[in-house]
Amino acid sequence: MKPTVPERAPKTSYDVDIYHVKDGDTYESISQEWYNSKKYATALRSYNQSQSLQGGRYVNVPPKYVLERQFPTATGGTNGTRATPPIDGANWSAPATKPPAGTSGRGVYVVPRGGRTLQQIAYETMGDFQRWREISARNDHIPNTNQPLAEGTELKLPPDAKLP
Repeated sequence: MKPTVPERAPKTSYDVDIYHVKDGDTYESISQEWYNSKKYATALRSYNQSQSLQGGRYVNVPPKYVLERQFPTATGGTNGTRATPPIDGANWSAPATKPPAGTSGRGVYVVPRGGRTLQQIAYETMGDFQRWREISARNDHIPNTNQPLAEGTELKLPPDAKLP
């Protein structure tokens, strides 16, 4: 099977390498190969929205400082922001966030400090990473990306979602 390859690298202010996954690769082995440490595996998985490493996929590999900045807890940082939850979502909860002044807060989620991916928001508000597409479909102003959304971004959520 021919690897799935992006037509071009994601648009960022930094270089992102594209790693073609081989049989037996894990996020831990890719982290070890690229960063000489397995400690970036969780952050690397989160950066790639926990995509499967099966079937000729590729992984976006950003510079180490990007993972440290976007996922400080997952990389051993201590600046108080939360990291991406592990793939099964165990023992993760995000800080509560209040809607901005002038909004009712009903069905409006405001991205907290440190940013969140759509998968994280789906898990936090509906308990299921896979429901991120429902959030994406309700928010045409949000690019379909694996990058964390900026702090303060407002999102409309499905009716059954629970605001933090």
